Amino acid sequence: MTSIWKSIPDHITTICHELLHLQFIHYWKDEISEKIGEEKFEDLKEAITFLLNEKEFDDIILIDDQGYPNHQELRRQLSELWRKNRNFQELIDTGIKMLS
Repeated sequence: MTSIWKSIPDHITTICHELLHLQFIHYWKDEISEKIGEEKFEDLKEAITFLLNEKEFDDIILIDDQGYPNHQELRRQLSELWRKNRNFQELIDTGIKMLS
């Protein structure tokens, strides 16, 4: 969430977080929701925002995306997988398996 009291870097992180949600919904919602349901899709959608803390976003994101407390373990596991091979399809497939 954003507010007038937050810094510009905070706003940028929030905007990128929400844009990542929109992209994820556009490309993956139907396929993933069919496999694991709407609620677990929402969990994966939130957890996948760990990507904003990766080196691919270093030039844009100045403040880490924290995510929600109930997604921290999933974020950690997905982050470990991402750092091994940076394969987005494998990341999604593994996330689906973890939530199934």
